[in-house]
Amino acid sequence: MTSTSGLTARISQTLFTSNSFVEEVASILQHWDTGLEAARKRIQDAKENNSSSLDLQQLELSNEIFNELWPSICEVRNLKYLNLFLNRLSELPNDFGALSSLETLNLACNPLQSVPDSFVKLTMLRELDLGFTNTLCTVPEIFEKMTNLKVLYAGNNRLEKLPESVSCLQCLEELHLYGNALNSLPENIGNLRSLRLLNVGRNNLSSLPDSIGYLSSLEVLYLYDNDLSSLPRSMKDLSKLRVLGLDGNPSLSSLPEHIKEPSAKEVVGYYVEME
Repeated sequence: MTSTSGLTARISQTLFTSNSFVEEVASILQHWDTGLEAARKRIQDAKENNSSSLDLQQLELSNEIFNELWPSICEVRNLKYLNLFLNRLSELPNDFGALSSLETLNLACNPLQSVPDSFVKLTMLRELDLGFTNTLCTVPEIFEKMTNLKVLYAGNNRLEKLPESVSCLQCLEELHLYGNALNSLPENIGNLRSLRLLNVGRNNLSSLPDSIGYLSSLEVLYLYDNDLSSLPRSMKDLSKLRVLGLDGNPSLSSLPEHIKEPSAKEVVGYYVEME
């Protein structure tokens, strides 16, 4: 019996039109076992009936199966959930942005070299995971119209800077950027007024922009394992901050000696007193 641990498919309630996609997915699934029986049967039925439509809302294809995506996947225009976690994808089809109904996209743990410019069309995204590629060095200006995005994972990559359009993510609540090669954060990061969690640990940051104080909703801020030598006085404005991670910044000297393991409350209070 063939194991299905590496591949799952979940199908329900949406429309897509592509006979070629039906044939390709049917070909893949025929090698897999009873865990995918229902999915395989629906796809096979559509193929045998020469149907051009299939109810497909969620598709999960994970765990080291694909080196590349078949181009016709971009014809699944109403797909809302796509999980490609832990595959071997180094690139995506150029017209990947045609999947404009996507709300959740997981591309974590793939050796991605780049992200297509067409991502700018994914305006319905609420959660995007680009983490743990260990190869991604840049992200193009794709965020300008992603006004619904709430969670962005881009940790454990090789990012040296963020695209300017990240400041357009007005609904963003969580931004995970740990384990990159960031030397600085953009000044316009202060535009992310809905941000509740910011993790920039394990980067190369030597300072923070003054605009950090504009993150009025920020509750959790991780700055561990950087090269910070000081913190901006605007920290006093982070009135909702309750968790602050500063470990691993040996050059950080702007705090008084009695705050040996600074809590968020102590740091914010210290900068308030300095005014």
